[in-house]
Amino acid sequence: MTAAVGWEAAAWHAPAWWRRHWELTGLVTDVSARMQDGSRDDWIRWVLVGEGPESPVLTMLRSLGPDDIGFALVSATKR
Repeated sequence: MTAAVGWEAAAWHAPAWWRRHWELTGLVTDVSARMQDGSRDDWIRWVLVGEGPESPVLTMLRSLGPDDIGFALVSATKR
């Protein structure tokens, strides 16, 4: 089964990708990026409430491990 996802999939990148792109702006220093602990499980709960147990997004999330998908936390110091 292929999961149907929306436009938000365009923002699905690893923390290293976000860190590098923030650095490339030249607007910030001391960039730090990591995966938010437990974020895949938070996302699963969100989909269950909003879309229900038959959601194709839920199928996708459950097929991936917690290190494969989640929310990136990025911080930096403004120049």
